[in-house]
Amino acid sequence: MTRSRFVAIGGLALSLIGSSAQNIKAQDEDLSRKITQFLGDNAVNYIQPAVSVFSANLNSGLYHTAEIHGFLGFEVGLVVMAAPVLDNKKTFRAVLPDTVHTYVVGRDYDKFVMTSTALGSKGTKVYYRQAAPGTPPIYEFPGGIDLNVVPIVAPQLNVGLPLGTEFMFRYVPEVKISDEVGKLKLMGVGLRHSLSQWLPGPTLSGSPKPGEFPLDISLGLMYQEFTLKDSGGGDFIKTKVFSAGVQASKSLFILTLYGGLAYETATTNISYVYRPTTGLDVSVRPFSVKLDEIKGDNNFRITGGLKIHLVFLDIFADYSVASQPVASAGVVLTFR
Repeated sequence: MTRSRFVAIGGLALSLIGSSAQNIKAQDEDLSRKITQFLGDNAVNYIQPAVSVFSANLNSGLYHTAEIHGFLGFEVGLVVMAAPVLDNKKTFRAVLPDTVHTYVVGRDYDKFVMTSTALGSKGTKVYYRQAAPGTPPIYEFPGGIDLNVVPIVAPQLNVGLPLGTEFMFRYVPEVKISDEVGKLKLMGVGLRHSLSQWLPGPTLSGSPKPGEFPLDISLGLMYQEFTLKDSGGGDFIKTKVFSAGVQASKSLFILTLYGGLAYETATTNISYVYRPTTGLDVSVRPFSVKLDEIKGDNNFRITGGLKIHLVFLDIFADYSVASQPVASAGVVLTFR
């Protein structure tokens, strides 16, 4: 597989990601602008559901069999991941400041209010309790991008190495999506190793023999980084995800049943400028904000799936049960 072909597949994935990004941008205003209205715990609680859903997607579709490619065998293809947005990820309890100009919490307005997360729909306007009709809000929380499912697409290359080991690679080069969305980049590297090659299994002679275990079993590790730059070229979002797990599969003719158990982590850093544009807080001078180490919800997942093998083509689909569930599917060209 030449570098140019893999980049071409990356370009196709990029166009699909870009289309999704443009569709999101077409709704009201983009996420990088909405978050500029939040500070502190409100900012974290607003963006964390989106971080959790997106990182759960990245840790999906990493395998569709536990069988490892032979030396220099390879496969390349596209993986589509889609995570449903659960109801508890669409709203959060926001905390209002103790004072807004001459207004005081408790006396003039409530301390807490339910409002939309980054994945929810409408935001919330907070009014002075004695406000006359037509009075502008004291404070206003923007809405989200109103998604029920968050899909992403990534190209993936697997290459067989010696000793029953396989190298995994995901890559989308840094490319500008639009003036509003900015630039995105994805890169991931990982290894898988066959455990079943060391396990004894029954033979016709009756004596157990290593490599004859009735199931394919493998161990896999994967690390990925995703960066989304703002329109000014700075890192708006940087997400790092890691997955370690064991997989098992059993093939029968053209069908392969597979599954696995994985431990995973995800951390995201976000940088932006606080720039309120609504409510009485608009007089605040803009300043830089950094949200560090926002965690994804998932720690463990159980995955089950089915693959169909057609000559040199594999078509697969699976579903992962976790705090944030994910479905993934893909088509790969494979040479074992």
